[in-house]
Amino acid sequence: MNREREQFVIKMEEDETGAMEDYGVPMDENGSPEIVLGSTIELLVETENKDAVDEIVTQFQEKIDQEAGLKDQMMAKGCTNEWKQIAENLKESQFLRGRNIISEIIETAKAFSNSING
Repeated sequence: MNREREQFVIKMEEDETGAMEDYGVPMDENGSPEIVLGSTIELLVETENKDAVDEIVTQFQEKIDQEAGLKDQMMAKGCTNEWKQIAENLKESQFLRGRNIISEIIETAKAFSNSING
């Protein structure tokens, strides 16, 4: 936020109207900027509440970091659960395949035994 404020101040010194337009600030009929309370431009122009603004930005960053961490944990847990399910399904299908092969071997052996005996 401090870097943004410094860049804004430099732009304001060079070209006030251009700096305001860069941030999408509407101009009234006299060419004066219409600064809305709580807007980004108000935060950049306001110098008295710099500490409060810095605190708000810090809290917002911490909130975003926390939410990103939670999303990351959820994704990791989801991947782990998905892989567990894939492994379980694969294991079950291989078990059933093995049983089918054994059943086929038994049937073939019985058919062979019946053909020899009879």
